[in-house]
Amino acid sequence: MWVQNVSGMLKWDVVSVDPPTALLDRCADELPSFIALANKYVILTTWEEILYDLKLKYDVIKVMERSRTARSVVVAVRVA
Repeated sequence: MWVQNVSGMLKWDVVSVDPPTALLDRCADELPSFIALANKYVILTTWEEILYDLKLKYDVIKVMERSRTARSVVVAVRVA
């Protein structure tokens, strides 16, 4: 369930984003929005091909294979 952060006051320690396959790209693009909601970590499911770019931009602390056939991964990003 998506909770719109209209006041800027809503924060969680961990934000988990596990979208349907068709939305993996879009959710990776929206990572800054999810980081804004998190105090400590964002857990994101995304494509393996996007992983390199994420590692350049964010503090990726853990990567776990989600699906070999779909080549998707689960990424843990530490929020500064």
